[in-house]
Amino acid sequence: MAKQPESTIDLSPVEELLRKFLLDCRDHIVYNSHDSTNLDLWFAGGWVRDKLLGGECQDIDVALSSMTGAQFGEALEDHFARSAAAYIAEAQKLGVPPTIKGLHKINSNPEKSRHLETGTIEIFGLSVDFVNLRKEVYTNQSRNPQVEFGTAVEDAYRRDATINSIFYNLDKRRVEDHTQMGLSDLAIGIIRTPLEPTRTFQDDPLRILRLIRIASRLGFAIDQETAQAMKDPLVHSAFNEKISRERVGIEVEKMIKGPDPLIAFELLYESDLYSTVFLDRAGYLRHALLHFFPRSGPGIPWPNSWPFAFRNLAFLLQHRPGHWESEAREHIWLMAAWAPLAPLRRTDIEQVVKSATEAIKTTSKTSQLLDDCLKNMDSIHASVRQVTTASAGISRSALGRAVRSWGTSWKLQVLYVLLADAISSQAVNYNAFTDLLLNGYSKFMDHVFEQGLQNAPLAKPILNGSELKTIFNLRQSGPFLKVALESLVQWGFDHEHASKKDAKEWVLMQRENFCIP
Repeated sequence: MAKQPESTIDLSPVEELLRKFLLDCRDHIVYNSHDSTNLDLWFAGGWVRDKLLGGECQDIDVALSSMTGAQFGEALEDHFARSAAAYIAEAQKLGVPPTIKGLHKINSNPEKSRHLETGTIEIFGLSVDFVNLRKEVYTNQSRNPQVEFGTAVEDAYRRDATINSIFYNLDKRRVEDHTQMGLSDLAIGIIRTPLEPTRTFQDDPLRILRLIRIASRLGFAIDQETAQAMKDPLVHSAFNEKISRERVGIEVEKMIKGPDPLIAFELLYESDLYSTVFLDRAGYLRHALLHFFPRSGPGIPWPNSWPFAFRNLAFLLQHRPGHWESEAREHIWLMAAWAPLAPLRRTDIEQVVKSATEAIKTTSKTSQLLDDCLKNMDSIHASVRQVTTASAGISRSALGRAVRSWGTSWKLQVLYVLLADAISSQAVNYNAFTDLLLNGYSKFMDHVFEQGLQNAPLAKPILNGSELKTIFNLRQSGPFLKVALESLVQWGFDHEHASKKDAKEWVLMQRENFCIP
């Protein structure tokens, strides 16, 4: 149930200082311009929402009635330079950074759904975005609107959600709900768009991901009309056309790092957004995956087996986190996001990895993780089978060599294979998932740790290169030393308590095998 919101907002001391600073700057601008036109300011968006719910927010959007965000940001820098002493003293008294810095202008780009020139700046440790109130005028000659200065009411209706359309008037110190829906939706925990949702999403399709992220963060429900519009193929086409993959990646990262990634993934699935978000815009991956996951029918999200991965991951993290709880959260959930790609490991892995990671603009480290998952999946399968099959078994050295070959991300790779298996086996409930898969993979992980092989990728030989040169009376190194050192590591897996003397005796018998001159 949504927390009942307040109808008033109490500013913290640093927010009070920010309010004073902004209004002082506004008064200075109006006085020196000899312009009787009001320049009104509001805190808006997520800051107002979170404060009304009793939370705190370090990111503040400031709406301006008659000035662009970049213009006001420049005026702030000038005002601070002239009147810094009083603000610095007050900021120091509060224990916050006594500075304003880093004005960054973001130009408008209607083709990419950036309709406003904004200014972003850090003030007293708070991240503050300035943007003018807007209204949009559509013409028959262009699919992109003309953006003009608007009123607070017009601006509120153009925002992504009613609960983000509530303003806090800095002069009057009051909450203003211009859509007449924001406060009530906040009270009942509903997310809806102020205007007709398809129009809202086609204006800025990234709003779909923002609403999903907010819903998962607050535990709110998305109203039926808005949810239906989120599934619209025309909206998805606009998404692919207008939204940069960098912006997609940022939203996905925020979802994964939020309090409930499961809700976010459920909403992505219900909105049939898997392909739009996680696959390449060109359609290479989608075309390849349709061979393995055919469309089930109209209105059914695709791929319909993807939930087996993320729902079972949530179950695992809640009940049996075990050896995975120390892994980075974003990597854990990306394993579920990419689990449907597993059948493509026998195709062009380089192209698969490039297409998938470009879709959300991951780091090179994360790209390498997906590459390792796909390349090592069959080897991991084989090792898990050997450990979990009673009639088989695997030696410590063979297991150590396998884990070492997978690299330092081996635990995440095992998790990836587990989730891919959850999709292929279609474990329809958590009991089936546990019995068919989780128990076996947990047994494998336990065995690796019981054998002390969890750090096999970082294992070092008991003898170093200099010692080997001395043993073999060598003056120069050569490729044979690399062979000898790696062989020593593998020998050590089956002789974990051996001494250097034992190692020296063994390597002397291996001279010919190492091709040492």
